Amino acid sequence: MLVAESLVGGGDVKFLVESKGDLLLVDVYDCTRIGFPGHNPVRIHLFKLNEKETEWVKLKSLGDIVLFLGADCSFSASASDLSVAKGCILDLDKHQPSPLSDYPEYFNLFPQPPEWIVKSCIRN
Repeated sequence: MLVAESLVGGGDVKFLVESKGDLLLVDVYDCTRIGFPGHNPVRIHLFKLNEKETEWVKLKSLGDIVLFLGADCSFSASASDLSVAKGCILDLDKHQPSPLSDYPEYFNLFPQPPEWIVKSCIRN
């Protein structure tokens, strides 16, 4: 069964995320790997599945949605439910993420992880 057409020239990593009943595809490109030095090292394209037409439609906005992307789990949430001013730190026009430091309101979304988790995430 065909769910959707394939994306031509897709990125290096893809994430599927359910958001308010829609299936979103986050397509991440590692620009340093493909030889674009001096550019932002990551480019991101976001698509929503149009089930009726079995095609991916490129999105220009997430509206009130915040996406959390991870290797083992990806999910979405409402920015207003999280009490943050902005639902995205990704500029979809430029296809590039903004540094998290530009959005200090996100730092208080989750409690600080235990020290053993922080230490396990530090690369030598």
